[in-house]
Amino acid sequence: MNPKARLIMALIGAASLGLSAAAQDAVPDDVFLKPVKAFAPPEASELKEQFLLCHRLLESCYNGDGSWGKGYREMKIGLDSDHPVIRWTGNPVMAYLTANAVEPNPVFVKRAKEGLEYLLRDQVKDGSFRWYVTTAGTLDVDSMYDTGVAGRALVAGYEAFKDQRYLEASAKAAAWEMERAPSGNANYNMFAVWHLAAHYRVTHEDKILENAVQKTVATLKDQLPSGKWSDVHNQIINYHCIIVQGLAELLSVLPKDHPEAAKIRKGVIRAINHVIRSQTADGNLGAVPNKYAPGVTFGLPAFVDARFSMGLKDLDTPIAGMAAAPLGFAPDQKDQWITMLDCVSLRCAKAWQWRMPPKR
Repeated sequence: MNPKARLIMALIGAASLGLSAAAQDAVPDDVFLKPVKAFAPPEASELKEQFLLCHRLLESCYNGDGSWGKGYREMKIGLDSDHPVIRWTGNPVMAYLTANAVEPNPVFVKRAKEGLEYLLRDQVKDGSFRWYVTTAGTLDVDSMYDTGVAGRALVAGYEAFKDQRYLEASAKAAAWEMERAPSGNANYNMFAVWHLAAHYRVTHEDKILENAVQKTVATLKDQLPSGKWSDVHNQIINYHCIIVQGLAELLSVLPKDHPEAAKIRKGVIRAINHVIRSQTADGNLGAVPNKYAPGVTFGLPAFVDARFSMGLKDLDTPIAGMAAAPLGFAPDQKDQWITMLDCVSLRCAKAWQWRMPPKR
């Protein structure tokens, strides 16, 4: 079994108990469902402390060069690669930029810039970023995953610092993504769409928007009336929330009179409603407990971005529940957080941003 297959099987085995491809009852595609309860939002000070905890843990595994961690080998999931993973730079960059927008901090700026410089150095000449499931890394359609995360971080870096190099690197990544046909894996498509839509927001290049729309329409073909996707893999709630994030980013920039706008909006509402219906009374997502709370980890940033980019106040209550859900690890147990800390740091930064939105 090749390294990527081992990784996918490990993730599915850890998170797919109780899932099936069978459709649940249909959800609305024009209004949002009511949350399971009226969640009380945590205090902003509590959410700040959660992010600062993530910062301290990130510092403990910072490599000093704009990367974090020792690759998949350190995660102990059956892969023998010690090259730092691209998402372990892209996500902290976005987390630090988000936190700095809430409460400026020179350390946050320094780490974000160091991470952005690392991405510039690690980018392949064709614009892509390698998926380091091996030390050498792999480059194929699955690399839309890492290229999407890195590209989205580069857009955020350009928006924060107006450094033209970041926008140029994002444009190269976008060009590579545009050359890839839609993947059979919906969440890989949406990593690319997440980036393409954000790049379009800055540059207003129609060809980038249309490619994002093309990938999205292809992905929506496999959405069920329940809001879920037809394959078991993407019914895992964290992957579903990755899809939501890409969909919401695109809808936030899509002209209302675009020929595919109505279709995409319905798909977004269905996908969000599946998340709302999956939320449990403790704020977590999905009925199957998972110590890393992956659904919340991906769901909260997606919901916060959709809330602010499209003014969706209906999402405040489910966001409050997600923000109140436990992080799911003990800080002194590195084996509990080393696989997901980069994503958790973005979750915590976005939760803090939601409670203390920067003045615009």
